[in-house]
Amino acid sequence: MQYKPCASSHVREASSDGDVVIPLQLRTRSRFKMANTRSDLEGERAERARAMFKSRAGYIGALTKLQRNIGELMENCGTLEDVRSKWKSYDEIWRKLVSTHEQYIECLENMRRLALVMKSKSQGN
Repeated sequence: MQYKPCASSHVREASSDGDVVIPLQLRTRSRFKMANTRSDLEGERAERARAMFKSRAGYIGALTKLQRNIGELMENCGTLEDVRSKWKSYDEIWRKLVSTHEQYIECLENMRRLALVMKSKSQGN
């Protein structure tokens, strides 16, 4: 592969046996541009918190519906097996709700701590 200088001192063309000409950009800076990972991380955490909030709300809705169903079964003399089945589902969803709630609170705490660290860094402390 041979390199041929172009009119611009920053751009060169690379050719392979004269068939294909591919422009190459040479960097004159010693520092490369980097993406702002901090704001990306903050956005990801905020999105995760929103997703957990919505998930938590979904579990609460499912628990409300199951509670109503269990109440109706008990009032209308439903079978014991039906009540046990609904209660088992209620218990499983309750555990998922508690787990999701704990993760949500932890995520909010991490976001609060990060905000405090960023604030103290911006103030020069």
